[in-house]
Amino acid sequence: MPRWRLYPTAGLAIPKKDSYDRSQLIAPHFAYTPELVPVDLAYDYYGTQHQSVIWKPITRDIDRQARGLYRKHDLQFSSSSKAGLYIAGDNEDLQDQARDRMMLLVIELAGSDCRRWQDIDEDVRAIIKRLERHCGRDPGVCVRYYVHHTLTARNERRLANPVRHPEPPLSPLLDPYGHDHPSVRKDRRL
Repeated sequence: MPRWRLYPTAGLAIPKKDSYDRSQLIAPHFAYTPELVPVDLAYDYYGTQHQSVIWKPITRDIDRQARGLYRKHDLQFSSSSKAGLYIAGDNEDLQDQARDRMMLLVIELAGSDCRRWQDIDEDVRAIIKRLERHCGRDPGVCVRYYVHHTLTARNERRLANPVRHPEPPLSPLLDPYGHDHPSVRKDRRL
C-alpha cells in the first residue's frame, strides 16, 4: 500500500465519502498532491484515438471551470497548481494496461486555504453534475482536494532580488551566531 504524505488536518472537516475512499491507488483528501497525469495527455499517449477525441474537449472545459473557482473564491493559485481532470498515477502506472485508470476531479489548495474547501464544494459538485449530463451517464469521477506542496529554500536570502536586498547571501563560513569562522580573517593583510 502506498504511503501518502498527509497535510495536518486536526479540526478540519472531511468531505463526504465516495467510491474511491477504499482504493489503495488514490490518495485521500488533504494529502500532498500525488503523481497525476492530465486526462487529455493520458488518453493521447496511453489510450485509443477514440478516447482522445472524446475526452480532450471535455477535459479542457472542466479544467477551465475548475481554475475559475480559484478566482471566484479568491483562493491562492499558481501556474503549477493542479485543477481539473486527472488520472491517478504516473506515466509508469499508465503504461500498465491491467491497472485501473481512475479519473479524479482534482482541486489543489494551498495549505492556508485547506479550511475553505467547504466554500467551493458546492461549485465543484456542480462541475461533476455538468460532466454527468455531458456524458449522459455517471463517468465515475470523484473529487479530491489535495494540498499544494511547495519547496522552500534553506537560505531564502540567496533567492531574493539583490536590488531590493543588497546584503550578500549568507556565507557557509559564517556561523549562525554572527562570528566569523576561524579560517576567515577580519582584517586585511598588507
